[in-house]
Amino acid sequence: MSVEQHKSDNEEAKAVLAASVAALINEHGVPNSFDAMWSFVQNLLPEILSARQTFYDSAVRAMGRSMVSKGLEVSPAPIRPYEANAAWKLLARALGWNKRQNPIDGPITELDEATQRQLTEKVIPFPEDPFDEEVVEQVTRRITAAAITHAQQAGRDAIVDTAEKNVVRTAGSKSVVSKAKDELPEPALAPEPALAEETQDSEAVDTWHPETPSDDEYIADYEDSDGVILGWARVLTGEESCSFCAMLASRGPVYDKQTVLTKGNGARYHDNCDCIAVLVVKGQHWEGHNQFRALQKLWNESYETPDSDSGDARAVFSEQYKQIIESEPEKFALDVHESGVPGVKLPELVDNDGNKITSLGYFGDEPEPIPSLRTLIKHSTWGWNRNDPPIDPTSTERRGHHHQSMRRKGSFYPETWDDQQIADAIASTVADPDLVGKKQSAGNAEQRIAVKTIGGVTVKVKWTLKDGRAISTTAYPIGGPGVERWHRKQSARISAEELQRHETAGLITNPRRKR
Repeated sequence: MSVEQHKSDNEEAKAVLAASVAALINEHGVPNSFDAMWSFVQNLLPEILSARQTFYDSAVRAMGRSMVSKGLEVSPAPIRPYEANAAWKLLARALGWNKRQNPIDGPITELDEATQRQLTEKVIPFPEDPFDEEVVEQVTRRITAAAITHAQQAGRDAIVDTAEKNVVRTAGSKSVVSKAKDELPEPALAPEPALAEETQDSEAVDTWHPETPSDDEYIADYEDSDGVILGWARVLTGEESCSFCAMLASRGPVYDKQTVLTKGNGARYHDNCDCIAVLVVKGQHWEGHNQFRALQKLWNESYETPDSDSGDARAVFSEQYKQIIESEPEKFALDVHESGVPGVKLPELVDNDGNKITSLGYFGDEPEPIPSLRTLIKHSTWGWNRNDPPIDPTSTERRGHHHQSMRRKGSFYPETWDDQQIADAIASTVADPDLVGKKQSAGNAEQRIAVKTIGGVTVKVKWTLKDGRAISTTAYPIGGPGVERWHRKQSARISAEELQRHETAGLITNPRRKR
């Protein structure tokens, strides 16, 4: 699944940026003056720009994977610029500035310094103590959420802009097969009842909805048309996607600037939003098509209910959507927030005290990003590696560390352990290990190691920290009842009793366990 890999890449990028924001605030504290704000912006801006490039690259790769499966290639649109003014407003809102109560016309950076200072000191309640724990926690959470939204927008914009650019070639002959969008007819739009409610980012929502197309308009061979037409669609990937995002996803693909999702706030995303924009070839299925149809059906039903006569169809949709996902949480979801292993639920990362883990603090004073749990689980259970196709139990050969694996090297979990037990053990090891270790690798990379004994079985997880990213490597058993390893000379599996002692040499006790 292209969306699954895109989601996984994004989660890694989010973790890196979150760790960077936390490190900045831990070092400098919460800005408590105009000068401190600009100093913080100067430090924050490079982190956001770096993350934007990462999200952009992730989106470009996702578009490439999606198109190559259709025998096509696209010409990606360039990354959009990002200015310091956006980072300043991000920080200002995190500190308490309300843009509705105190609007600032035009870019703050175009005002002279005296005016900037006067505006800032008037509308922002600076904290007395920049290192107050409660203030630090609150502001860190706000800045992190907003910074991730600003950074992730680079990837979302790349997909929207590429769809608008509409340059498509065949993957083989490289012949251009796209149709000029200025030849497209004006889309048919139908008004929906006026909606007074605002979006989660406090912006007015547009009140138009496209006419419902038939399946024939979506599912047809593009070769029957005069050329390929690209669009984009919003796809829900979060475990608890909000009803506003669900409503926008119910609109379906956008093929030109006149359609609903690019009016008002259709192409905008609130903080902590897990939605992904996907590239769509008109006339072909896309990842999220079935989700769109289910949400569209729910919208149509909401629009036609007696309660919507008052002009509040969106409220009806929102209530029905919430009721459905409460009883059927997987009703509209793609399988991207799960492990990627059929039948296995992605475990929560919590320590032994039940606290949710958002970064790793057991390698030193500075928090570090978490390696991709999905990648570790898929690799450990099935031997899946990046760029491999999705795991299909009916055709994929097991080459991981599961007892049924066909590989002729490495170690293997006990025969009694299923995929879910392996996944849970990996998560527990990453979240709260017994032993940890690190060592220098090639270049500026460092290897990270976490070890934990669970139910008598000792599990070892390894990943690489490079350029602020936690790159998942592997997870495997190193000892305990039922654990075996492949012996090359004997060409058979043997007991792993001696393996654990060798694999834990040089590691130290997790400092957090000294509490």
